[in-house]
Amino acid sequence: IGSWYIGSTKTEGSKREVYICDTLYSILVNYKEQQDRNKKEFGKKYKYYSLKEIKNKYGKVVEYVIIESKSKKDRADMVFTKRNGLYSGTDDATESIPMWNMYTQDMQGVKIRLKKFPFKKYNFKCGQYHFKSDAETYIDYEKLYIEDKTTIAGEPQLVKVIYTNDENLIYPTVKSIKEEIKKLDDGRMQRSTSKKYSLSEIGKYKRKNWEFQNEVRYIINMSLWSMKELENCKSAEEQSMLIDRIEDSKYKAPYNLFFLNLDDEALDNLEILIGPKVTEAQETIIRLIVEKYCPNAKILKSSLKIS
Repeated sequence: IGSWYIGSTKTEGSKREVYICDTLYSILVNYKEQQDRNKKEFGKKYKYYSLKEIKNKYGKVVEYVIIESKSKKDRADMVFTKRNGLYSGTDDATESIPMWNMYTQDMQGVKIRLKKFPFKKYNFKCGQYHFKSDAETYIDYEKLYIEDKTTIAGEPQLVKVIYTNDENLIYPTVKSIKEEIKKLDDGRMQRSTSKKYSLSEIGKYKRKNWEFQNEVRYIINMSLWSMKELENCKSAEEQSMLIDRIEDSKYKAPYNLFFLNLDDEALDNLEILIGPKVTEAQETIIRLIVEKYCPNAKILKSSLKIS
């Protein structure tokens, strides 16, 4: 998701006065009244935003970034929000100087924008690879079955990273043990223990130091056993042995890298943003590559003026 930054203009000539008509003013007033009603309706679940200082290496505040925050200090009242206050502007459309610095060499890279799920879809019939009904999925289960390394449950999730310093969230507990005591018919007491693993919170949190990234990521949950291994299990005990691999360090991740294939039309609406320090020669190379491999792509130049 993109970030909004507020800072002073580079020159006096960059300042503008914006006039609004009575109709727009009336619409904004009514919208503000509706927001106030929404705040009362959602209570503590309503999303608020505030301004966070961005300092240069000398400690001087050079701009502010708008972040999600319950703090009343330096609160930023956003206009384009959903009923619960969540800002609903264009995803990942704003430029970030820290991001250009971190992910490109001297701000001379490009930023590529695609639709949220640009991946190829695969169709399988009921009964194929254990599907209980006809299915459309982004996962190539035929390839997965042949490679015989893992099982994937569900579709890729697009998750907005949550920034926190809570160690319990950054390193979530995935295993829970439940003990149960049951009285048998003959009066004796029987104790049983069951284990449960939950991976749903893994990969969703990062430390607040990284908050400027406003990262979204795809999460795919993989098992440490393959579909074929699961098919060959003859008992609950054998299945339990497969699950126990989660705690066995000798079983490594099934893939170091796992790729989803792009849809054939994924590049048709590609948007490329050229970095603020890209040279004229580099821009020429970029345009030649785009012309050859994705001629329908839209090329934009950075709005940042950095010498």
